[in-house]
Amino acid sequence: MRLSRDAWILAGATAALLLAGCGRKTPPVAAPVLLDDGVVTETPLAPTAFEALSEGSALPAAPASGSPDEGLAPGPVASGAADAVAGSVPEPVASSVTLAPVVADPVASTAEELAALAEDVARRKAEEAEARLRAEEEAREAAEAARQAAEEKARREAEQEAQRKAEELAALTPAFVRAIGEGGLHGALGLALDGANLFVVDNGRTGLLGKFASVRKYEIATGRFLKSVEDIGLLGARNLPTSVDRVKVQGGRILAANPSSTWTFDNTGTLMTTTAGSFDVVTSVAVPGSTDSYRIHAGKLQRVKADGDVRLTLSTFDANGQEETIGNPVALAVDGVGTLFVTDNGSKPRVLVFEAAAR
Repeated sequence: MRLSRDAWILAGATAALLLAGCGRKTPPVAAPVLLDDGVVTETPLAPTAFEALSEGSALPAAPASGSPDEGLAPGPVASGAADAVAGSVPEPVASSVTLAPVVADPVASTAEELAALAEDVARRKAEEAEARLRAEEEAREAAEAARQAAEEKARREAEQEAQRKAEELAALTPAFVRAIGEGGLHGALGLALDGANLFVVDNGRTGLLGKFASVRKYEIATGRFLKSVEDIGLLGARNLPTSVDRVKVQGGRILAANPSSTWTFDNTGTLMTTTAGSFDVVTSVAVPGSTDSYRIHAGKLQRVKADGDVRLTLSTFDANGQEETIGNPVALAVDGVGTLFVTDNGSKPRVLVFEAAAR
């Protein structure tokens, strides 16, 4: 099969392009155009195409015999067309074909990225660890502050509670006023009140016939001794026995008794009768203006509530700035204004006087 003239021209252009890619540089020239009527015309893109053909360049080999274009002149046309096409290739394109691009080493880049990533991870871990330590320290400080605040609050509350209890106890406790009969009594047992006077059983006095009991009368306001109520009789034959341990005032008469008998005296101290029968030693009295009461229990002077719960135990008192102990409380009495009287039959027999409690 024979190729047409256009095919030959295209082949020449292809060859020119190949030559240009191999490094040959040709100034831009106009490309020749072969019209169907056999007239060759130059275009502005290839002005020197036919000049190349006139230099005697050979066209590609002629096609096989019998081709319609068998008489086409070879050599110069193809050569000039190749040069023309090669010259039309811009300088940057030709240069780019011959220069090898610079490509970064992917392994090195990956190593650097991994190192940077590891450094960033380590930095973030260090920051997180520092943040945790700071948070833990702040938590410890907050916990310590809370503990100290709680302890301070508990301490204040304990102090306030202790102060409240102390004030309550002080309001419930009768204050010591004075002692009556101290140094003049041999024993202090039962007692009774009669207006401004106090009667107390003095057990253990000594007479001509030995020891006996008597009822001694004192002025409450001053503690002054007034008289002794007893029935000594002729040579002490009718002295009150030492078993007498209780006394009371009833209808202006003074009654002294032991567990089985009662001796009745008039207000002058003269014995009127001796009868069988007795009465109890007063060991519990009501606190005026309160549901509480004072009682002697197991050798202790106590203030108790109505249900029997102990509010306080009065075992010591302050006598003239010195603390003293109630040795052996025996009997109680309370006057109309709440003054408390207690016989103490301890090492110093006496009657202790306490003013009314505030509550």
